[in-house]
Amino acid sequence: ASPYPVESYLNNLRPGQRVAIEGMGLVALDVVTAMTIGLGGRYTDEGDGRLRYHASGREPQMYMFSRGGYPYCAKSFGANDPVGAYEPAICTPEAVRALKQGEAGPRRIDARRDLLPLVFAEMELCYYMTAAHDQAAQVQQMLVGAFEMGCFEQVKAVLAERYGHFCASDHFFAGDGARFSDAQSYATAVYDYVARDVASALLTGGASPLKAALETLRALRDTLRLAVEFKGLTHASHVDFQDHLRGRFARLVAGPPAFRNQQLLALMDAGLLQLPFGPAPEVARGDDGRTVVRSSSLDRPHQVEVDLLVRAHLELPSVARASSPLLANLVERARVRPLDFDGVPAGSIDITEDFHPVGAAGPQERLWVFGVVTEGARYFTLYVPSPKSRSRAFVDAGICARAVLGLGEPGVVDLRARDAARLAPGGTESRSPGLQPPGPPAHAPHVQGAQPRRTGALLAGRRAIRVALVNNMADAAFGETERQWEALFGLGPRARALGVARGEPCPVVIERYSLPGIERSAEVRSLIARDYRPLDELWASPPDAMVVTGAEPRTPELTQEAYWPALERLLWWGRSVVPHVVASCLSAHAALWLFAGLPRRLLAHKCSGVFAQAFDVSHPLMSGVESLALPHSRFNEIPVAELAEAGYEIVARSDAAGWTVATGYAGQCRLLLLQGHPEYTRLTLLREYRRDVRRYMAGEQGSYPRIPAGYLGPSGRAVLEQLEATLTRARRGADRSGGDGPVPRGEVFPLDEVAATVEPDWARPSATMLGNWLRCVAGGDERGRGRAMAAGELAPGAGSLPD
Repeated sequence: ASPYPVESYLNNLRPGQRVAIEGMGLVALDVVTAMTIGLGGRYTDEGDGRLRYHASGREPQMYMFSRGGYPYCAKSFGANDPVGAYEPAICTPEAVRALKQGEAGPRRIDARRDLLPLVFAEMELCYYMTAAHDQAAQVQQMLVGAFEMGCFEQVKAVLAERYGHFCASDHFFAGDGARFSDAQSYATAVYDYVARDVASALLTGGASPLKAALETLRALRDTLRLAVEFKGLTHASHVDFQDHLRGRFARLVAGPPAFRNQQLLALMDAGLLQLPFGPAPEVARGDDGRTVVRSSSLDRPHQVEVDLLVRAHLELPSVARASSPLLANLVERARVRPLDFDGVPAGSIDITEDFHPVGAAGPQERLWVFGVVTEGARYFTLYVPSPKSRSRAFVDAGICARAVLGLGEPGVVDLRARDAARLAPGGTESRSPGLQPPGPPAHAPHVQGAQPRRTGALLAGRRAIRVALVNNMADAAFGETERQWEALFGLGPRARALGVARGEPCPVVIERYSLPGIERSAEVRSLIARDYRPLDELWASPPDAMVVTGAEPRTPELTQEAYWPALERLLWWGRSVVPHVVASCLSAHAALWLFAGLPRRLLAHKCSGVFAQAFDVSHPLMSGVESLALPHSRFNEIPVAELAEAGYEIVARSDAAGWTVATGYAGQCRLLLLQGHPEYTRLTLLREYRRDVRRYMAGEQGSYPRIPAGYLGPSGRAVLEQLEATLTRARRGADRSGGDGPVPRGEVFPLDEVAATVEPDWARPSATMLGNWLRCVAGGDERGRGRAMAAGELAPGAGSLPD
């Protein structure tokens, strides 16, 4: 049987029937899940990473096997296929290009001989860097230098004595050529291997050097593509790669979440799933016509007659046997053909590097092909990406669409180079045509032409500063965010009722606005209708300064947010007509994308905590600030180096959390960019943490939130750690029992008890910093001091709080 749809065989199974499952990858786990949970079985959590399977009595007896003989490795807990999280130092695009450029000109390479040594060395480099923790930079320098000098194995052996032995080829070729005495010895070896792998996968925070080494293959994906695609390998090596190596890469890094392999072990414990055949068994017909699976690598042979064989793997696409009427017609008309090496067909589809299929008459310039049908000519198109990861299918679709519409010539895309390209401040194009932030939208008011009339208010004989506060926070934080920003501007309760601050540094009028496109409750809609102004009034009467708050992200990409068109319009308008703009958190990332082409990056874990800042003591914003520790709460970042390269001045930063405060010009507008949250009150982070705990318990997010760093005293952390242990145990129990067990809700959260242990207080230095900003708004400041922070200008003792 084919693996899908599962109903085709599931409805005909009888309890105890013998079913052989050919494959040990993701498709095989789908089949196993259908034959267990799909038939009424369930799992419970036994603690210590072990599950127990409770049979429904309807399950068949399952036998699993594969050519390699080992199941796919589990994904490390929290793995999300990030872009740019690891920068290769040995297996680089430059190294691959050097391999492909022989002495006599371009050549095809052999994957085993030429490519795998680079891959294995990179994996081993990552392993020892992860194991070395604080000494990672030194270890990297040692191993990279050793590789260049040809003594990599000798240096690796020295490191192995200190950090443990790791050989990448042992994991890559696990089970290759192995023989076992009998079925039991093989099953035990596989069980132990999977159990060790699960234990490594369940470690959080990248604590497993083994998993870090395997995850390196994600970062190498584009480099592998550069090596193998478009007939980059010899014909023999291409066949070897497709038949053998491709699956081994997938086994290490394209596996299931850890709980699926925990379930696999539980089924083996229950005796419902057996692995008795060893690697690469034979499948044949018995004398009675029934299917027989027979071992080929056991000293004591083993065979089983089965009632059903499910081929639990997906065949590579082939135009020669295309089931699609469109592809079949194109083949018949000789407009597409199989990939070939010097006249020898090799499956897949023959295409050029700019996506055109090759037919009998050559490249078909008015046809474009991308995606799964190109697997074979290309590499690793058969996957669903994790959030925020780089989906090759979507990138290729965009390139093809631009070519179809005549918006640019398509070509081979170096994703890492595209991400590194930037738009220089001032509008100079320095990036490839494929990655361009939008220019000012046509509907942005007052983007060009004469400056609109700026009106002011006179208070106590002085002209007040008009500050537009554009509050975009979600309902739960909407009112608090308004109060937080007003408090930073010195607005007490009485003055807030008037909407005015009197006294130093100067009188301030706060005007409140909010973007359309954000889903609001009836209560908040009523508040906006009563206290907030429509944006049309903002366009007509620009303020002296504007604060654009952050917002809780709902989608992987900024431009997918419902409010994006309104935010884009607001920021471009502010760039043109508002002298000073504060962009906070998500809005800072939006401004940097629009004005400098800097894309934000998804973090492996939420950055949450209070982090001590190294800051420029001579900067006007920091006048009177003696020490500074500020909160962060975000899922994304823009790296320090990229921000500095784009010409922005970093005023405050943390080793643990990146930059916090930066300034720069966009057009005539002086931007104050905040990746941190000086406006937060002492309990804001704690309330956010409570919210995330409640979301976890309600099943709205998959992992338990991390306790904010540098924020609580030891007793407070201990209380929350105990709560985490209790709630995660309850949540896992409810998940395994199908939701029947008791699940404590967020009401058990000890807010008052933990609040008493909050340690840092950033209110005074934050108010000082924003007061300095108001002085700049009131009196003007010198444009573009244009110097980087020097080590001698950092605040004495400033550093990062421990994570």
